[in-house]
Amino acid sequence: MPGTTPSYSKWSLFAWISWWLALGLLTYGLVSPDPANVATDVLTGDTRMLVSKSIHVGAYGSLAFFAGWLLANRGSRIGLWLLLVGHGALTEYIQTFVDGRSGTISDVVIDCIGITLGALLVQALRRWRSTLPEAPASSAPAISTSAPHRPPE
Repeated sequence: MPGTTPSYSKWSLFAWISWWLALGLLTYGLVSPDPANVATDVLTGDTRMLVSKSIHVGAYGSLAFFAGWLLANRGSRIGLWLLLVGHGALTEYIQTFVDGRSGTISDVVIDCIGITLGALLVQALRRWRSTLPEAPASSAPAISTSAPHRPPE
C-alpha cells in the first residue's frame, strides 16, 4: 500500500545492524594506523602481505555475500555491491593520509575480487535454492505446545 512503512522482522533488523556494524569495523581497520602497526610487529614481510590481502578479499567477499543474502531485489543487491566498490576505493584513498598506511590501486582491485566472489557465491546459492522442490505443507512435522509426554514409571 502506498505511503506505508514496510515492516521488518527483528531478525532482519538485527541482520542489517550487524552488516552495517561489520562495515564500520572494516572501515576503522582500513583507515586506522593500528592494524598496520600490529601486522608489522607480529608478521614477517611475505606472510604480512598474504594475510593483509586475504583479509581484504575475505572481508569484502563476506560483506558482498551477506548483502546479497539480505536483499531480495536484484537492483538493490547490485547497488549495495557498487557501494562496497566505492567504499574500497575511498578507504584506499584515505589510507594515503594515514601514517604507516599506503593506499594502492591493487588493493582496490583485490577488494573488487572479494566483492565479485561474494556476489557470485550468493547468486549461485540463490539459484541452487530456487531449484529445490518446496516441501508440501502437510509434510511438516507438527509442533506440540503441550508438555512433553513422559512414559509411566
